[in-house]
Amino acid sequence: QREGGKEPKKMKKKAWIMASFTLFRGLSALVSGRTNVPRMKYLSQSEAIAVDEELFKYFSVDSLMELAGLSVAAAIRDAYPPKGQRVLICAGPGNNGGDGLVAARHLKFFGYEPMVLYPKQSEKLLFRQLVSQMELMRIQVIDAIPMTEQYDLILDCVFGFSFSGGKPRAPFDQILNEMTNSKKPIISVDIPSGWHVEQGPPDTDAIQPSILISLTAPKHCAIYFDGPHYLGLNVPFKIQQKFGFRQPRFQQAEQFLRLDTLSPDDEILFHHKTEESLGGFGTSDDDDDDVTTIEVEVASPKLKEQTKPPSDSTTYF
Repeated sequence: QREGGKEPKKMKKKAWIMASFTLFRGLSALVSGRTNVPRMKYLSQSEAIAVDEELFKYFSVDSLMELAGLSVAAAIRDAYPPKGQRVLICAGPGNNGGDGLVAARHLKFFGYEPMVLYPKQSEKLLFRQLVSQMELMRIQVIDAIPMTEQYDLILDCVFGFSFSGGKPRAPFDQILNEMTNSKKPIISVDIPSGWHVEQGPPDTDAIQPSILISLTAPKHCAIYFDGPHYLGLNVPFKIQQKFGFRQPRFQQAEQFLRLDTLSPDDEILFHHKTEESLGGFGTSDDDDDDVTTIEVEVASPKLKEQTKPPSDSTTYF
């Protein structure tokens, strides 16, 4: 509880707002006929940490970071097709910042003009190598906070799901303030920086990203986000099964899925019943109580064309 005893009142107000928001979305779904919606589990902070620790038993940190960064860059390419846009990557000191450094390299390859704001550089070999890659790619790395209005896009990779909440320390408090006041589109990776992993934005002055890119699975705070929502970082089926979450099946060589454009009709994405598909759902229906229902918009014709089941598949749903 914070000083002054104002926290309970603040939380009560926030709970009322979110209850009203949930009711509004539910009524909207009912009116539009979107009552049978896909289901997906939202991870708590402890679950997200446990999934990461499990992945580290089989994959190195740098390999996971490479896949995550590529997913982020591919999602940005989908949302904002490359036209030489200037992208400011705000990188924090942890793995979320490392994802941003990897994404910067891929964005450069894709035709963007990235610049990395990296004020607290890690001394670990992996991160030093990532900075060296920036130099190799002629991507400028700075530590002074620039005016964000000179950029076309801002990639928020400051804090991930290990952030415990509270007021960020300098210089990240200034970076978040600059992003909050910016009128440029903000793309947040996994967690909008400054948000509580489970309780969402701490106040009305928090970052409000234009796009959210969740990695592995959405975290609880994603419930408070209402906008284009991407999913990246495909993980093996057995890990999904162990932790009780399901990833929609990624299509062919795609590195991401856009969750808010999936339709309940896209059965191929939500009920693939073969363990051989690393991104497929499990075969058991016993874990229905462990998933959180989310509402999605109707899929675009382009997406529906991509999600037609193979002619030889008969094991869906």
